[in-house]
Amino acid sequence: MDRRAVLGLNSHAGGSRRWLLDNYEIRIVKKGHTAPFIYACPHASDYAAVRRAQSLAEEGDDVEVWRDLDCVYSTPKNNAQSGLIQASRSSS
Repeated sequence: MDRRAVLGLNSHAGGSRRWLLDNYEIRIVKKGHTAPFIYACPHASDYAAVRRAQSLAEEGDDVEVWRDLDCVYSTPKNNAQSGLIQASRSSS
């Protein structure tokens, strides 16, 4: 059986299209602020979520994109928390 039909991704005329989306959390700390703005949104891929985060952020903002408990993107920061994120990535 064709896998696209099983997932409901059949694009024939009259067929339905259904995408499986992951939930993401985009955290943006504006320059000069300490509390993050948090956006929760579904996306089809890590790449799509990162592109959305980049469109929401302004120059100088700190940005993190999370899929469940995994940080999939983080801008470089000069604080201890980013060091912990980098350390956890390199140890895995």
